[in-house]
Amino acid sequence: MNGRVTSAIFVSSIMRRVNAEGGFAAVLKRGSDDAGAIFLCMPGPRGNGTSLYGQAPQSVIAERQKTPFGGRLFELLGEALTDEDLAARFERETRMDPDFWAIEIDASGRSPEEFFDIA
Repeated sequence: MNGRVTSAIFVSSIMRRVNAEGGFAAVLKRGSDDAGAIFLCMPGPRGNGTSLYGQAPQSVIAERQKTPFGGRLFELLGEALTDEDLAARFERETRMDPDFWAIEIDASGRSPEEFFDIA
């Protein structure tokens, strides 16, 4: 058995964790409950764009000695992205895989590593 939970459970867990620690998390786009890819959007300080994280390839997870939280490892895909940049990225993603999730996390200045594993 692998340590990977369904997308819906993982998203729910991240949202509860962020909200319990004084941040704010919201679903921007709901994907497949079972296996939808997950993108995490974190607004930068003072409106300096958004950092976008996406799931790292399985080969990167296999190289790690410790299984990441929920079986999912994320990598930084872009920083200081505008709303237009994100919309274009998600439009391209929708054409390839319409079952993805997009979650916005405002962690009140806390680092993403406090909420999810990063490659």
